Amino acid sequence: MGGQTGVFTLTQADNAQLPLVDSSTITVIAGNAAPTITLALTQNGAPLATITADNADVIHYIDATAGTVTVTATIDDINSDDTHAISWDGSSEVLAAQGLRFDFSPEQLAGNLNLSPTATEENTDDLFATLLTTQIKVISTALPELPTDVDSDGDGIFDSAEGYKDSDGDGIVDYLDNNPDTTELPPLAGELKTVSGLSLSLGNVSTTAQGISANSAIISQADLDSTAADGDEDISDTGYFPLARASLINFKVSGLVAGDAAAVVYPLADSVVITENIEYRKYTPAAGWQEFEKQGDNAISSAIKDEAGNCPAPNSESYLDGLTAVDNCIQLTIVDGGMYDADATENGSIEDPGVLAEANSAPVWTTNPVQLGTHNVNENSSVTITEDLAALASDADGDALTFAKVSGPVLCKTAIPLCLLIPYSCYKVCFYLCNPFYFF
Repeated sequence: MGGQTGVFTLTQADNAQLPLVDSSTITVIAGNAAPTITLALTQNGAPLATITADNADVIHYIDATAGTVTVTATIDDINSDDTHAISWDGSSEVLAAQGLRFDFSPEQLAGNLNLSPTATEENTDDLFATLLTTQIKVISTALPELPTDVDSDGDGIFDSAEGYKDSDGDGIVDYLDNNPDTTELPPLAGELKTVSGLSLSLGNVSTTAQGISANSAIISQADLDSTAADGDEDISDTGYFPLARASLINFKVSGLVAGDAAAVVYPLADSVVITENIEYRKYTPAAGWQEFEKQGDNAISSAIKDEAGNCPAPNSESYLDGLTAVDNCIQLTIVDGGMYDADATENGSIEDPGVLAEANSAPVWTTNPVQLGTHNVNENSSVTITEDLAALASDADGDALTFAKVSGPVLCKTAIPLCLLIPYSCYKVCFYLCNPFYFF
């Protein structure tokens, strides 16, 4: 079935110039062979993409405002007498069409859509079938025209030539992505890293909130809030403060056997190290914010960068359990579908929003309300009563405290002129209302 391959080379031509390509490779097979599928995508008549088994991993971006998209499937079979049927059963519902060609309007769509045609032989004993699965991403806003003289990612190719596609499937469009290694993903400094055979990509929070502008694993609290479930719009981590230059990150690990664990190395930015009070805080919709601790096969460990500034490889023996002070490399080992997997499903992929943070306790009043005591004052005179508020409040973290008035009567210096317009019989009452710390 594999066949035999031969190469034919043109070595001489009489009265003619040799062609630029002077050899051809042919394969001779005995018996039946499976068909192949090619997909052609056009939008409003303009070519968008040609997709085969060789480039099916490339994610093509579609402008929802640019008109109708036409999908055309072509089936090729080295056995010329074979006939075929095509089905789209694995496609997203709006793309589950019939036949070799169909149109769809992207105008009311957004997000990732699957195209999965299957070509099946109809007239052979083998009834060979071939499945082609690819993904397209519909962007609800108009895609801006890319410049022809700008290289945003510094890879030597102008933005317009790279275009709106994601060749390595990491969630970053090609013109912003200069790293084809799918085991790596850019955070703030260095690269997030996982083991060979697995793939890192931007998480759902990043791709949903930032769209085509997403170019690293960094997200903001506003991004996280914007993707929260209805009724859960404010999901800030009360009582913890993100470490400076250790941004909130969101990544996805794919390619696992369902239920397995994956190791991801997180290099900290230059001059940032782990301290005694640091935790890796992990967010999941099911549990909210929690400390990432060793639980079963879930584990957290740390190590120190080498002299070249590189972290040890994932699963290196250099990583020691827990977070060790002055280390600057963190390794997260997360179980698919476990307590730290934000998608909460054993589906071969892991979703991780998280941040390196330290406890930040709110200050507390040692007495509430503040009692100023009783003071005797002669008529038509005044007294100022002061209190050191710093002595009445404390902070568990030892932070410096400042005080500000957020409600209460207006300051007397702005209200006295109004008070003076009131007859003297009311003056004492008015002055007291202006500033209750004055008594008569």
